[in-house]
Amino acid sequence: MTITITKKEYDAIVQILDQVCTDYEAATDEEYLESMNKTIALVNNVIRKYKSARKKAVDFQQVRAYVAERYRNRGLRPRDIDKLTRQVLKKIKKD
Repeated sequence: MTITITKKEYDAIVQILDQVCTDYEAATDEEYLESMNKTIALVNNVIRKYKSARKKAVDFQQVRAYVAERYRNRGLRPRDIDKLTRQVLKKIKKD
């Protein structure tokens, strides 16, 4: 399952996480603290996944711009440029 969030939604999640962490530090109930530990871990996982996906998207766009510039006079279709871009990224990842 793929879920897409915007930068604005990401910022809202981070702001809510900060508020929850502040409430967590002031709490004394053990059940609440245990459930908040799980919730904070899940939210941190979403944030990590967002950052990873964002980095991959930025890398793809940078490499795609390079590939498009390099092969501009060959009349390649956009999907062919995307295919070459994925191949270049795969090769870079191996090295």
